[in-house]
Amino acid sequence: MNSHIDIAKLVGAASAPVALVIASCIYLGNLTQKYNTLFQQIRTLAGEVRASPERGDRRESVQRQLSLYERRIQGAMRCTFWLNVAIVLFVLTVLLTAVSTLVPDNPVLMILTGSVMGCGLLTVIAAVVMELASNRLAADTLDEELAAGTPDYQPVMAHKS
Repeated sequence: MNSHIDIAKLVGAASAPVALVIASCIYLGNLTQKYNTLFQQIRTLAGEVRASPERGDRRESVQRQLSLYERRIQGAMRCTFWLNVAIVLFVLTVLLTAVSTLVPDNPVLMILTGSVMGCGLLTVIAAVVMELASNRLAADTLDEELAAGTPDYQPVMAHKS
């Protein structure tokens, strides 16, 4: 074990994974806000269904919107889970980096640290891809509300092709 610990080197080595933890937490906060907004919209639409039990175009549109919102919230939940996994991996990277500074030139520890950080980055990429897939449903939801749910409305946006 090295008796002289270079604090500047330790802080420098740990700064990149710490920045990834911070960025992931900010993204997680944004996803939480999105999740809450989707959940509130589901409650509003479910209340509309309960308030008007009769059949009709609007009720069918609301039912389809509820299905789309349910899929979107499931996507947000999946993305949130994997983003939390990535945060754990980044925190583990910080800890392994600190140990690597205490035990320098240990190839196993260096490979493990790099692998954990790489897994964290791949997990973030997967979470972002899941979020992008979930976001694609927003256009269908908007189209359902404006085109099918409000037949007299002429949408400004072009219909999906």
